[in-house]
Amino acid sequence: MNKKDKTLTILFLLTIFSFGSFFPVLFLYVLFKYIIFGDSHKQVQPQVQKQEEPYLSTTERAKIQESLKEYFEENDRLVVTGDINLRPKSGKYVSLKDLQVYYGEDCIAGFQEFERKYEDMYHKVLDLLLKFAYLDKKDFVKKEFVKKEVVKEDVKEKVKQSTIADFIETINQKNIEIEHEEISNGLYQICAYLKQIELIEKNFPKSQDKLMKVSQYYLPILVGILEDYKKMSVSVQTHEEFKAAEDKLIKTIILINEALKTICTTVCQEEFMAMNANMSTLEMLLRKDGLIDDSPFAKKVSADGK
Repeated sequence: MNKKDKTLTILFLLTIFSFGSFFPVLFLYVLFKYIIFGDSHKQVQPQVQKQEEPYLSTTERAKIQESLKEYFEENDRLVVTGDINLRPKSGKYVSLKDLQVYYGEDCIAGFQEFERKYEDMYHKVLDLLLKFAYLDKKDFVKKEFVKKEVVKEDVKEKVKQSTIADFIETINQKNIEIEHEEISNGLYQICAYLKQIELIEKNFPKSQDKLMKVSQYYLPILVGILEDYKKMSVSVQTHEEFKAAEDKLIKTIILINEALKTICTTVCQEEFMAMNANMSTLEMLLRKDGLIDDSPFAKKVSADGK
């Protein structure tokens, strides 16, 4: 006999002997409620939220750890893709968390910070490291992790594929689609600076290495931001965080314009110094050969030669 049947039997018997009295009936009601619903008052234990599965298994991470430890015994850096390379923080590899991520010769972030800021790229790097761990090291280094000189040529080829002119055209097209006046004016200014940089790159070939980051790094990120902004302005313009994102985009565009202005004024600094040095040298030679009259009675030469 189950719990419910027992309860009903007890109620039936007590009802017979109660003869309709109020207090026995009240007692029966309390007893019935306690037996039927008493267990429902027990505290329900909260469910523990299931943790997300790690991106790599423990075995895969151990394999990467073993391979990197072996690799960094004879090498100081590991080029993973393009101009991105990994280096041990202290010069000696200990674990993944001690690695630092470099873009060329510039340190971007520690490996753990890199995961927080650039999650998608972080996962791509892990995929490459896993591939590295399971391939023959000598063959892999030759094919995938090339020497620095080869990497530079590869980057230059990518720059040729996405020139400053290409980005000017892309940004102008995005600007047509954006209706915000302040953002639009800022993008026009960016394109004006980019045209100056394009001329500098054309007339001063030595400046191409200095300008590489503009095409390879800064402008692709900017184009991606503009694409995201256009999508949000169409679909989630009323969202409470949209205005904050829009204000931050305006500040970002102002910073980009300041950076491009700095690039325009400093990228040819070596050429200006060389030209001034050559002019000083020529003046010294003319004076040495007696072709310049330094006497106080000599006619002063003005800038227009008169």
